[in-house]
Amino acid sequence: MLSRRNINKRSAESLILFLVSPFFSVPFLIFNAFKRNIFSIRLLLLILSLICFLFIPNFDHDKTRYIERYEYFKYISIDSFLFYLKVNSSDYVFIGLIFIFAKIGIPLEYLLGLLAFITLTLLFNSLKKCINFKTIDSRSFNIFIALFFLSISLPALFSGVRFLLGASFFLNAFYYLIIERKKTLGIVFYFISFQIHFSLIFFLPALLVLYFDSRGKINYVLIFILSCLFSVVSATQLMTLISALDIGGNIADKINVYLLGEDFLNNAAEQNFANYIVYLIGIAWYIPSVVYIFLRRGELNNDHFLLKFSNYVLLFFAFSNIFYNIPTVFSRYISLSKYIMIMFLILDIYSFRRVKYKIWLYSIITLFALNILVSLNAFRYNLAKSLYKIDTISIFTILEERVTTDELLNN
Repeated sequence: MLSRRNINKRSAESLILFLVSPFFSVPFLIFNAFKRNIFSIRLLLLILSLICFLFIPNFDHDKTRYIERYEYFKYISIDSFLFYLKVNSSDYVFIGLIFIFAKIGIPLEYLLGLLAFITLTLLFNSLKKCINFKTIDSRSFNIFIALFFLSISLPALFSGVRFLLGASFFLNAFYYLIIERKKTLGIVFYFISFQIHFSLIFFLPALLVLYFDSRGKINYVLIFILSCLFSVVSATQLMTLISALDIGGNIADKINVYLLGEDFLNNAAEQNFANYIVYLIGIAWYIPSVVYIFLRRGELNNDHFLLKFSNYVLLFFAFSNIFYNIPTVFSRYISLSKYIMIMFLILDIYSFRRVKYKIWLYSIITLFALNILVSLNAFRYNLAKSLYKIDTISIFTILEERVTTDELLNN
């Protein structure tokens, strides 16, 4: 166990190196992170946020749409903005923040960097709550660090931070509502989550089921098995089924936009088989995760809490499975379910001392790492253009950087 003096020393060293040069401090921060220095971990989250700050996207990336909105909002009135919201968007929190920053004159990079840091901090805190720092050994803590950092979706963070931001609020809503049973705090986090990204309202039934079924009377294994049948339901059939629910009013319009809109991932896969391989790599962790859940359930009869938590994972997997044949929606929802699975892995971390579980854990971590490498390869030109310049050496010059429209078009 590290003494408080050693922890404070590591924190001071990390901060000094970060202030001198954030990106050159990364190896040292990683070393300190594995030494249980939480401050170093938070500095690593800040560095990832700085990459979001600097990231120069392709023209078809979500960040480009944010830049276009920011430029448009500079020149419109509040009345025009409210009309824009009514016609074009349901994500009031995120779009509202872009409007405020545009009107105040604060560069959009500061907003996106700040939101990235909030996202990563909320994700980290939701997982950190599952750890007892007084009893966890170094090896188990290292597994926790690997699971967290390797599970981060770089495309979602660097280009389309909005869904990941909403998901981070949702995970905290899940934790407070279902685990700690703090209803008010959980409702606040959930309300914010779907105001950021409306598609998260789809998981409201899952939260309600888990909240009211506190004794675990429902057969979640059966629900998961039945959900697998959606793998043979075509996207067209699923869209017909959802449309047949005849949900009226504004909610129906929002559902049509988020669930029945253009499937960008499927279109990309049809244009290029390599895109389909990238998509499969991104969701490959799902298979060993399901195997692990079912292996562990057979031995959890004496651990009521972990058995219940495995039910939570299966229910979120089941809800994600409904959209298996709509890749854009499925990839979003399974990425959210991934963090529920990671919570379970962290809570069950001491089982990995046994070989039969260690194999599945390392399979999951390896597939997370493979997805990171694939994402870095896909973004190699963006990252090179964003980071490989003299102005990114110091934190002070980094904060003066701006992403221009010319850079977007020439990227």
